[in-house]
Amino acid sequence: MINDLFLEIYSSIPRQGPGSKEITQLAFSKIANLPAAPSILDMGCGTGLQSIELVHLSGGTVIAVDNLKPFVDKLTNLANEQGITENLIAVCSDMQTLNYAPQSFDLIWSEGAIYNIGFENGLTIWKNHLRPNGYMAVSELCWIKENPPQEIVDYWSENYPAMKTIEQNCAIINECEYKLIDKFVFPASAWWDDYYTPISQIINKLKEENGESTDAEEVFNEMIPEMEMHKKYGDYYSYVFFIMRNR
Repeated sequence: MINDLFLEIYSSIPRQGPGSKEITQLAFSKIANLPAAPSILDMGCGTGLQSIELVHLSGGTVIAVDNLKPFVDKLTNLANEQGITENLIAVCSDMQTLNYAPQSFDLIWSEGAIYNIGFENGLTIWKNHLRPNGYMAVSELCWIKENPPQEIVDYWSENYPAMKTIEQNCAIINECEYKLIDKFVFPASAWWDDYYTPISQIINKLKEENGESTDAEEVFNEMIPEMEMHKKYGDYYSYVFFIMRNR
């Protein structure tokens, strides 16, 4: 029941994490010298709005990977509706066990998903599938301001203890033998327009439909505090897009 509710909520919103069309476009604009029709791997694609945008931006082929079949099915349907099935292939698979040949991709992309396997671990594993001088573009949750209040430190220590500063992640990028090309912080609008606001609307609707359901209440109690934390302390943390090149 709980998993069904999570899927219902996250399948119904535009994005499964902070982001926007403009952020995808900005990150892609930082990348130069891609082939005319690049091969792109989008890791943890969710329902894939950024996957579709990457097809339009690149003119290449995007393989979009997620481990949740409802998300993959929704993206496949969207690709069919837009007539881009030759350029967009949605695959249900684990991000750590990829069945692609080494050095298969010109660009590996991941918006808000690398945390599932760890920032350094993801950069290390996915590097094997990246061509020499190929690009990696990933967004990662970071501390962006010094001396955050203890309440938000405690919250993320429980929910994402591996969270680091921008500088610490830049050091990891260098240690993993990438050259950092650029980086930028997500604005507050990227958290609310296509993510928290739609979630809030759906939660209110589900509260009316589920009444005193214990399972529903457990879902709400997990999701609502995250939004409240961002309202109070969003100046101290955000997603940061890191664009890098394989060395």
